[in-house]
Amino acid sequence: MILRISFRKGRSVSGLISQHTRRAGLVVFAGLIWLGLASSCSTGPERRLDRALATDNEVLVFGRTSCPFCHGFMEQLEADGIGYEFLDIDQEEQRAHLWELASAAYPELRNLSLPVVVVNDQVLIRPPYQEFLDQLRYADGSR
Repeated sequence: MILRISFRKGRSVSGLISQHTRRAGLVVFAGLIWLGLASSCSTGPERRLDRALATDNEVLVFGRTSCPFCHGFMEQLEADGIGYEFLDIDQEEQRAHLWELASAAYPELRNLSLPVVVVNDQVLIRPPYQEFLDQLRYADGSR
């Protein structure tokens, strides 16, 4: 890869660098949004759910404390005010419980990707956040 830098009259090196840095930052941020990875960056009121949740939702998040996907998912839950219980699969009894639930839901399952989310008895393996939201019960009786 060859990088050519040309200067226009009246432009400084720092001006060019900051301009390109801003542009590169926007491209990276746009790419993260497209991948759905930057949604936890926006934690203001615009991230709140547009409907009230029912009080009987049960959400379990199986994962590892070192898993970035697990942390990202839990940050989204917290940003939306959704209560959950985290179960660390590095503990033997939690890992056994996870495999019991996952193998009952998916009998042919051999490998798992984290996080595994159990919402209202539905086992979701590394679900997109919208798929998770679709499984919640809402106060108006809808899903």
